[in-house]
Amino acid sequence: MKNLVAVLAAVAMGVSAAVLPAGPVRADGPVAATPSGTTLQVVIGVPRGSGPSDRTRPIVVSLRCDLVGNEHPYPVEACAEVEAVKGDIDAIPPTGAGCTDVWQPVRISVSGTVADQPVRWSEEVSNEGCAVIAHGHVFRLPLDKTVSPAG
Repeated sequence: MKNLVAVLAAVAMGVSAAVLPAGPVRADGPVAATPSGTTLQVVIGVPRGSGPSDRTRPIVVSLRCDLVGNEHPYPVEACAEVEAVKGDIDAIPPTGAGCTDVWQPVRISVSGTVADQPVRWSEEVSNEGCAVIAHGHVFRLPLDKTVSPAG
């Protein structure tokens, strides 16, 4: 019986090793981890004033370009954009359509390292809808995610 358990365990491990990819996995398939030296905290602040958003907590996610511990919904795209401009967030063009004419300003910011170099950047945009398209995929975050900096 002891030998049967050992054989079954070995078979199960062999099958799982053959089926599971090595390295991080995204919903759309395996992605190779690379030690890029890029780790950022991406923040969409709380909208100020009256307007359509009633969100009262900032949206804070980690963007790690080696994909370990990543909270960002578009890490591959955002990392490619940030690393291509060496952390110069202003150089990343907007995505999608233009912003609405709603004035409910929100501060967006990025801090951390890109290619092991410190990056600290922030800007105020007219509303959170404009924030998510302002700089490529960097701020393309779900607006219903309300995670405070403390977790």
